[in-house]
Amino acid sequence: TSAVVIGVSLILTGLGYESFCSANMVSKTGRCSTFSEEADGFVRGEGCVGIVLEIYDESHEFVYGIIESTAVNNDGKSASLTASRGPSQELIQKEAMNRAGIHVDEIGYIETHGTGFLTGDAIEVQAIANVHKKRTNPLFLGSLKSNIGHLEAASGLASLVKVLLCLHHKQIPMNLHCDVIS
Repeated sequence: TSAVVIGVSLILTGLGYESFCSANMVSKTGRCSTFSEEADGFVRGEGCVGIVLEIYDESHEFVYGIIESTAVNNDGKSASLTASRGPSQELIQKEAMNRAGIHVDEIGYIETHGTGFLTGDAIEVQAIANVHKKRTNPLFLGSLKSNIGHLEAASGLASLVKVLLCLHHKQIPMNLHCDVIS
């Protein structure tokens, strides 16, 4: 049994920009500076991402990765669209790890949402720090949005492909535009 999963984000009109700009959400520098003290908003990106999901079977010649668990929640009432609730983020991390049966020390890399908003990125990093505070080895964080922008409807799938490529190549690409961490 297989499933083809595709995410697409195309910017066909300027209508979205109007509302994002009036809400001061779009980076004035044109760069997504995730985790940086220079962060000033997100950058919209375009892209198409596709993967094939199959039930794992040892007869497969090549497997990029195995999804051990998934978890989803509702953030509840947040301060704003760009600042999520830390406790909700902590809860979902713990739930995903519990479902997969893994400990924080088994995780070496987290691909974050990291949109380039000072407050939102700080809340996300603090939630990760709270969940991983008892770890004994390094933890690396990344955000694809600093490399290719926010693919909106395709961003989650693009981030999954990034993680799979990191595992395959045993390399983590650097976050761009982050000279001084906030």
